[in-house]
Amino acid sequence: MTEQYDVVVVGAGPGGSVTAKTLAARGVSVLLVEKRQEIGAALRCAEVVGPRPEIRRFIEVDEGWVLQDIDELWLFPPGGQKIEKRLPGCGVLVDRKRFDKALAIAAADAGARVWTKTRATGLTREDGRVVVTLRHLGTDRRVAARVVVGADGVESLVGRWGGIETALGLTGVFSAVQYHLTGIDGPSGVLQFFFGNEVAPGGYLWVFPKGDRTANVGVCVSPACQKDRRALDYLNAFVAARYPEASSVEMAMGGIPIAGPLKSLVADNVVLVGDAGHQTNPLSAGGIMNAMVAGAMAAEVIADALARRDVSKESLSAYDQRWRETAGNLYRWHARLRRLYLKLSDRDLDRLGEVLAALIRDRQPDDLYSIEFVATLLRSMAWMLPKFRFLR
Repeated sequence: MTEQYDVVVVGAGPGGSVTAKTLAARGVSVLLVEKRQEIGAALRCAEVVGPRPEIRRFIEVDEGWVLQDIDELWLFPPGGQKIEKRLPGCGVLVDRKRFDKALAIAAADAGARVWTKTRATGLTREDGRVVVTLRHLGTDRRVAARVVVGADGVESLVGRWGGIETALGLTGVFSAVQYHLTGIDGPSGVLQFFFGNEVAPGGYLWVFPKGDRTANVGVCVSPACQKDRRALDYLNAFVAARYPEASSVEMAMGGIPIAGPLKSLVADNVVLVGDAGHQTNPLSAGGIMNAMVAGAMAAEVIADALARRDVSKESLSAYDQRWRETAGNLYRWHARLRRLYLKLSDRDLDRLGEVLAALIRDRQPDDLYSIEFVATLLRSMAWMLPKFRFLR
């Protein structure tokens, strides 16, 4: 027996759930599947989302899953300089397990079917449709759909099965690991970032407060720079030096795509969203809001394509265009800066810290990721021109 839906969404993270919710609200029949038995587990990110007005575009803010409001950033280049930037209301730190479940419940309330402990095991095209094979609660099932949405993370199989090029090289991914530490003291409402080749080569280390003397403390490093040490080794060294009395009550690890936009997010009958589509910001490695924005955007394009009875790559490519105009073109520049960052010494990073301290002093949060800001930053880094060959 083959079940029928208009769309199957693989992966019930923020991007997948928003895609399913938006489609269901348009009257599209949707099946949302999640390979784990619990949506939101296991934790695989640092849990920063926001700001609140942006979250409300997709779901009402529930104070039950908000842990901290974020109002300030502290940056620590390797030389010890502290760069402070007040950014009132720039985001919130959430309980991702409750947040992700809330989004999936909203999708179900809109009319989507939700299956947990359901792993996609294959995809074939048959008579203008796609057939997804699923392992659901220990039973093999076949589901036919007009479109399959891959929201299945950086290790996405849907994209590969659908014929979309998603391969990542060593410079295109972060290796990340995080502890949820308890028994630590620190400022609330402040995101702290530490940089340097001895702390986090090619990446950064973070301390994000969760309240009640707890925090997410993690590191992301570039595999191209870490030499013989693992990301976990860098994290353990930092924690031992900074929080020797702390205890870890949870650990998360995984890969983060930072290569910049894919050439295309679509193929015939197939669309990618979130980490599966490499839609993280190459500079910050943030991806939760991007996934939700992309999910809503993809859903609108899919619904329109279904109404036209044309779900070819050409018809779905409107999603590519909208994503490029929203963030894709900007992220190409960010990816170039990220590749340059891999070449910087600690001395370079200290000088870059001085430049940033001056540039961000009077800027608003939205300005810090604009093309104009990137261009200004590059002009201010003329002393590194010999390294700019790497950007070509």
